[in-house]
Amino acid sequence: MIPPHVELVATRRTIRIPFLLVMTVSAFLSSSVRGQLATSTISGIVSDTGGAVVPRAMVTIMNLGTRAARSTETDQGGTYQIADLRPGKYSLEVKKNDFKTLTLQGITLLASQEAVINVKLTVGPVREQITVEATISQLESSTAQLGAVVDGRELRQLPLNGRDLQQLILLEGGAVQSSNAGTNPFGLGTVNKVSVQGTRPMMNNLTIDGADINDPSFNVPPGNLAGVQLGVDAMQEFGVVVNPYSTQYGRNAGANVLYITRSGTNFFHGSAYGFLRNASLDAANYFDTFGKPYFARYQFGGTFGGPVISDKTFFFINYEGLREQKGLTISTTVPDKDARRGLLPSASDPNQLVEVPINGTIVPLLDLFPMPNGPELGSGFAVYNVSMQQAVRWRLLLENPADGVIERSRWFATRNSTPVLVDGGRRYEPN
Repeated sequence: MIPPHVELVATRRTIRIPFLLVMTVSAFLSSSVRGQLATSTISGIVSDTGGAVVPRAMVTIMNLGTRAARSTETDQGGTYQIADLRPGKYSLEVKKNDFKTLTLQGITLLASQEAVINVKLTVGPVREQITVEATISQLESSTAQLGAVVDGRELRQLPLNGRDLQQLILLEGGAVQSSNAGTNPFGLGTVNKVSVQGTRPMMNNLTIDGADINDPSFNVPPGNLAGVQLGVDAMQEFGVVVNPYSTQYGRNAGANVLYITRSGTNFFHGSAYGFLRNASLDAANYFDTFGKPYFARYQFGGTFGGPVISDKTFFFINYEGLREQKGLTISTTVPDKDARRGLLPSASDPNQLVEVPINGTIVPLLDLFPMPNGPELGSGFAVYNVSMQQAVRWRLLLENPADGVIERSRWFATRNSTPVLVDGGRRYEPN
C-alpha cells in the first residue's frame, strides 16, 4: 500500500521506471515510540454489586486471534488501564479473591480508540466463572476528537474505483476532493488529494501502523504512476481523525489518516481476488474523434497468513498486481498548412494571407510539428488530434511477520525491482 518512489529514465519512445518493491516488516521497538502508534486503550472501574470499588483486582485482556495477553491490577480507586493494544477482537477477564471470575467476550477495539468498560463483580468463589458479552459505546467520551473508522470487512466490500485507499478519506464529514491540486512538483506520479475541514491538501498526515508515509518533499500523499494507493486487502482498519485531536498526532492541522495493516493469527487464512474493468459500458467524449478509446484494467492478488509458532509468532503476506491499458485522446494546437509555407493572415484583413519569409534554420523545427488533422483555428493554427495507449504495470507486496506478545511497531524496507515499461509509445492516427 505504500506508494513507491520512482525515477524516470527517458528514451526515444519509451519511459522506463525502476520502482521499489515495498515490504512491510515488523520490528520490536522500545516503549519510547508507543505513543506514536495507532494503538488503542481500554480502561474502566471494577466494583462490586453494591457499588464499592474493588482494589487489587487482576485484569487480563487477551487478543482472540493471537492469544497475546496483557495484565494489570486495579488501583485503590478500582481503576485499571491497559494501553498500546493493537486493534482487533479481545476478551477481558477480571479476578479477585472472594469474587466470581468475570469474563467479557466480544470486545472489538478500533484504531486509536479509548474504550471504557466498567466491571461489576459478584461475591462468590473465584473458581466460579461468569461469561457475558461486552458492549462498548462507539461514542468517544474520554476525548473531544472527531473521526471515523472503517474495519477490514467493510474495506473489502466497498466499491472503490481502482481499489484506491485514498478515496476512503472522502467518507469523513467535511472532506472534499481537491480540484486544484495537481501532481507533486517534487515527485513523480499522481494521487487523489483531499481537503478536510477547509485545510489545504498538503496539511493532512498519513501514517501506516503509526509510521509517517507522507511525501517528504511536499508534504502530500505519496504518488505513483498508477494514480491509486493499493493495498485494500492488506488493511485491517482505516481511520480518519480530525480536529480537535490530542497531542499524540500533531504535525499537521488537517486530517490524520491511519492505515492499520493485517497480521497473522493462530489460524491459517487466505483469499484470492480478481477485478476487471473495461470500456464496454463507457461512452466516447467530445474529443474522442477516433471513437471510444480502448481501456482495460485488471487487478488481482491474494493474501495468506497464519502461525509460525502458535501463540507467539505469526506471518501475513499480501500481493496485489495492477495491469492497465488506457487509451488517451490528446488534442493540441499545431501550425496549419499555410503557416508552414510562410503564409499568415493579415493583421488588417484576416481573410488575406501575407507571405512571411521563413528562415532556413527554422524549417527543421516546423517539421517537428505533426500535420494538422482537425479544424483550423485561425492566426496560423489548427487542431491536431492523436490517440495513444498508456500501459501501466504495478505491484504491491506486503510481508508482515509479527510476534504477538511483544509487537509494538513496524518499520519499512524497500529494494529495487526490475524496470517496467510504462508507455510503449504506440500511436494511432486517422487515415
